[in-house]
Amino acid sequence: MIPFRLNIAVWAVCQLLLIQYGALGQSPRFSLIADKQVVSLGESFILEAVLENMDGDDVSFPDVTPFKVVQGPANSSQYSLINGKRATRKSTKYVLVAVKEGTFTIPPATTRIGSREIKSNALSVTVRKQDPQTDKKATPQAGDKETFIVAEVSATQAWVGQQLLLDIVLYTRQEVTSYNILEAMQHNAFYYEPVSDLRQQGREVTLGSKKYIAYVLKRDRLFARRAGEFVLDPCQISLELVGDDAQSFFFQDVQTEVFSTKNLKITVKDLPSPPVDFSGAVGEFTFDASLVSSGAATDVCKVNMVVEGDGDARSWLIPPFPAPGSLQSFEPVVLKEESVPTEGMGVFHREIEYTFSSQTDTTVQVQPELVYFSPEKGTYITLTKDLGSVQLKARQPGTNQTSGKTSVLQPWLTEGTLRHHTDALWASSRFYMILGLFGLTFVIITWILPNIRRRGQKRNGIVKAIVERKSPEGLIDLAEKCANDGDVEAFFSAAEEFCLRFCKWYNVNDLSVIRSADMAFLLQAGMTVEQIQLIQKIVQSIDIGKFAGRQVNLTQMIADLSALNSTKQIV
Repeated sequence: MIPFRLNIAVWAVCQLLLIQYGALGQSPRFSLIADKQVVSLGESFILEAVLENMDGDDVSFPDVTPFKVVQGPANSSQYSLINGKRATRKSTKYVLVAVKEGTFTIPPATTRIGSREIKSNALSVTVRKQDPQTDKKATPQAGDKETFIVAEVSATQAWVGQQLLLDIVLYTRQEVTSYNILEAMQHNAFYYEPVSDLRQQGREVTLGSKKYIAYVLKRDRLFARRAGEFVLDPCQISLELVGDDAQSFFFQDVQTEVFSTKNLKITVKDLPSPPVDFSGAVGEFTFDASLVSSGAATDVCKVNMVVEGDGDARSWLIPPFPAPGSLQSFEPVVLKEESVPTEGMGVFHREIEYTFSSQTDTTVQVQPELVYFSPEKGTYITLTKDLGSVQLKARQPGTNQTSGKTSVLQPWLTEGTLRHHTDALWASSRFYMILGLFGLTFVIITWILPNIRRRGQKRNGIVKAIVERKSPEGLIDLAEKCANDGDVEAFFSAAEEFCLRFCKWYNVNDLSVIRSADMAFLLQAGMTVEQIQLIQKIVQSIDIGKFAGRQVNLTQMIADLSALNSTKQIV
């Protein structure tokens, strides 16, 4: 056991290291996002300003005319420390309603960090007339059902390359404790991009004379790969519902039921014959361009183009920019390429720099453009920006192509300047780096290595215990003992070994089939629906606790293990 004073020393050194390196967190970002960027007249959407890993002051929202504000502001903040990296998230939300048809650009939001003003991105939102043929939601028909699920798609008629949103929505008037997606909707004509970290709350809707709470359980972005009529098979989800005859909060009558959506038909059309300058951008896009100063030299012209839209990044190529006049063009450079986080349509952002030079003195007109296909209008659209005329001198031989400056090698430092630029070791960055390395070495030798050795010895004992206890009852007893001792890692190892031996009874050699929810294969192997749902629940809890690092109810898991053991005698 490490002495108390040594523990204090280790703690102090760790604090020193955290102070020095704690700033090495996630990248800062200030973004303006919306849960939908294509809405119908009268439909509401959420506008959110997000500060990630930034300590900005109050966020100032831009003028959102012609949208109407119906709710907000709602503020929230999150903090996390993962693998030594600090991450923060602050957001301010408004709920807006579309009251006018057209495509509108919401200007950037602003915030202040000290004396600096920081701006977010701008956001484009398209408002369309309601169209029963292509609109997202035909109102679900509830009938006498208290709970049901519906597959909703942003458009049932689309173009190749267009982005669609596919939601699996739960409508319920009952209390739901958990859910498990048994089979997701799939078709190889679409590329699926899951939307992770959904933060939507349940919303109240009225169907007929009944009020339901609607939850989005799963959201995917779909990109059509080819033309044709395609049918997405139903999505199957098991729900744990609390019965009406529940005795109390602690003793609830929970029933498991399986629900399915209906088939979903999507018609995809081929794009019309494209123009020469079309680069594969299908969706709604914004475009900007500017001239980049090249300093004193005037023999190089640089143009910075910024393109943002909801197209498929896999097929969206760098837009062509033919050299103006008689200029010579160089290979364009992608300066920045990222996906803007949003719960709605995925937005892709790309910045490209184009470089041109001239062999003679000349004046040219610079007019970059972007050609994209708009699914909303069903035609190709050309965006153009006139940057005016640029005077260029003839490029001299030996000039750097990218900057226009002559490259001349200079001596690095003379002996005098070397002594002049050498800082004292005390209180310099090298001093703190050496101090940090000494502290880190001290922590490794006195605490980390002994701890790893003890954990290895303990792990060998756990593996030996699992091998010795071959019976399922012995594994359950071992798991219960580990839970009582507070050894969560050993508990998960024993529970996982139990599930593996249960599967091998049915000639299923690993747990990957359980994790993939291959119902047909497991039923063919001889498992019952009850056994499949129970072992999937146990394996999901193991994965959540073991790999995701989240807390799970170990007592409930022991009960589930015993219940699973009672369904089949294991040898």
